[in-house]
Amino acid sequence: METIKRKIETLKGVNAEHDGYKTVLEGGDDKNECTEVDRINVRQRALILLLTYRIFLEEVGEEGKSPSGRVTLIGSIEKALKMLKGTGIDLATCPEVVMRWNREFRYNEQWPHPRGPPGLRNRSDPLIFCMYPEAKESMTAWCQANLRDLTCEKVHEFVCDKMIPELLIPKWKTLLREQKEPLPTGSPEEQMTSFLKVHGLKVLTLGTVLKWMHIIGMKYANKTKSFYVDGHEREDVVESRIQFCHKYLREWEIYCKRFVRLSRQQVASIDGGLNESDCIPIADNNNPDGYVFEVHEDRLWFLKVAMLPEYIGDLKKGRLSRS
Repeated sequence: METIKRKIETLKGVNAEHDGYKTVLEGGDDKNECTEVDRINVRQRALILLLTYRIFLEEVGEEGKSPSGRVTLIGSIEKALKMLKGTGIDLATCPEVVMRWNREFRYNEQWPHPRGPPGLRNRSDPLIFCMYPEAKESMTAWCQANLRDLTCEKVHEFVCDKMIPELLIPKWKTLLREQKEPLPTGSPEEQMTSFLKVHGLKVLTLGTVLKWMHIIGMKYANKTKSFYVDGHEREDVVESRIQFCHKYLREWEIYCKRFVRLSRQQVASIDGGLNESDCIPIADNNNPDGYVFEVHEDRLWFLKVAMLPEYIGDLKKGRLSRS
């Protein structure tokens, strides 16, 4: 009984002072990492457990013997929740949740920090993933195997029909046996409800499953062929990139466009600045000169050259052009 009385005094201080919640958290909260919601939840948790201990102490009596018969903590929890119903203290509606709080609190009279242990504060993983790492692995493997037609609805169906009933609930029952706690009873649906409540969920919605999908890395993204390489600003990489661009954009690109084939006489007859240095000589056995010149078509129009009328006509008809 002295132990319960000491716990009652500890829990009183949670709501008695502004920073009283820090006394029941492992490591305290010196850096104020708890959010306002975390503080409210810790205070409600302390109030519910405080009322449970008081009811249990009154029923058992100072000497530890109940005149009305056997007294259980689960019975005191049910009475406490019934008393708090409709008061706004609704953090727990299931006795199993309060039993879990009691198991966590009875050893060193503190609860784990809501943001996780030092070094892992503000973690994004939900409680189920932290307690059952195999759940995260199973969900990830299933999503990867069904990427072709993956939807949030299908993942929700997998979690509710396969992952929780066949993987997590048996694991949960094993933990309860090891701790000598009562096992859940009832239909599979009732066991599912109890499992969710014990692990901080009232129902498993599509929104919750979607959040889990984002945690394991399942999200929409634009498919691209680009890639990034570390060291892209090194001097040798920059110089190589400049040479590459110069070769492809200034030397080789012109070979990919359309050219006009002219003879030496035709080149000489064009006014406007075109000369043989602007042309590419090509061997041609059918030409009296032995070779012809290929001139980029854009080059002709850019210089606004005055081609002879017959050459212009042939150019428009494509007779002098070559792809």
